[in-house]
Amino acid sequence: MSTARMLRLDFRSAMRDLEDGILLLGRRTQHLVGVAMSALEQASPELAAEVLAVDDEVDVTAHGLEEDLRGLVTLQAPVADDLRLLLSLQRVLIEVERIGDGCVNIARLGRDLAGAGGEAPELVAQMHELGRRAERAVRTGLDSFGQRRRTVELVGEVEDQIDLLHDGLTGRLIDHAAAGRAQTGWAVRMVLACRHLERIGDHAVNIAEEGSFVATGSRPLPRSLR
Repeated sequence: MSTARMLRLDFRSAMRDLEDGILLLGRRTQHLVGVAMSALEQASPELAAEVLAVDDEVDVTAHGLEEDLRGLVTLQAPVADDLRLLLSLQRVLIEVERIGDGCVNIARLGRDLAGAGGEAPELVAQMHELGRRAERAVRTGLDSFGQRRRTVELVGEVEDQIDLLHDGLTGRLIDHAAAGRAQTGWAVRMVLACRHLERIGDHAVNIAEEGSFVATGSRPLPRSLR
């Protein structure tokens, strides 16, 4: 086997390892959505600390993966399909980090709460559902990228569900806060958490769109134009 072919095989192997590492990191942040929601719902400083610790590990790992990616781009001078994949992996890595940041923001909102919304159990249940859908969006986005399936529409449907629930729940939480009840501070924090969960859904769609770009070489139109 020629030296050039061996170098090419090593390059392809390094790209596969890089993608596996980024997707594995994405799974960690997917799981972190659930932990962050538990920290919020239970007003648990311990769970919030766990989220922050895991996010620190995510950031450190992401930094190493970014260095690996930069090395492949600068040392191997990839072209065509290989370059497209590496560019997409860079964008996916950014979205994964932002999902982790969203989880940290959610956990911090619950860290200092005295209660978990006991006087509004229906709102707590809706918050739980919103968190579940956000986690599902991340899972679907990662699946779409890893399998190169053009399932942006499917992820978009999940995001639509998140948006609808977010809008309705935000209105009910604002009404709850405006009523001057004992847990106004809780309601305000839940409104902010809703916004972070909506953004997590947006990041998941962006990840899925990168999978479509790798497979087709073109990016879908913004959803507002479709």
